[in-house]
Amino acid sequence: MVGNAIHDPCFQVPPHPDEVVCGADPALGNTGFVMKLTKPFPTDVPPPSASSAPWIMQLADGSVCEPYTGTRPPVNGEPAPWFCIKPGVEPSPRTNSLVTKVIQGMPWTVERFAESAATMGNPATERRKVEAQIVPVVKVWE
Repeated sequence: MVGNAIHDPCFQVPPHPDEVVCGADPALGNTGFVMKLTKPFPTDVPPPSASSAPWIMQLADGSVCEPYTGTRPPVNGEPAPWFCIKPGVEPSPRTNSLVTKVIQGMPWTVERFAESAATMGNPATERRKVEAQIVPVVKVWE
């Protein structure tokens, strides 16, 4: 955190144990910024387990999908871990989208939904099922 702003994720870059890089986004060409730590990371914590979930994805239509860091909106009763934008296009409910699943195959694909498909606890919309659009993934950052 810096003030009231949460910067997530941040990455430790050896050999600088007192610094992390935050705000990096290789899909959008952002190199991020260096944040000095006020105290070192604990040394008695085991490293996180490896995950096969992508960090950032670029889809065939140019959309860039990044993980939610807070509450994940549900679509068809499933949380959507990623939100997608089209770089260079004014964000709107017509251009933003949500991804609920990544299917690792040849090629990788995602189940993508319009942003408006999120139910956010509305009982009237929770009963309707929304059909996913299957979209190829062209680039993955893990």
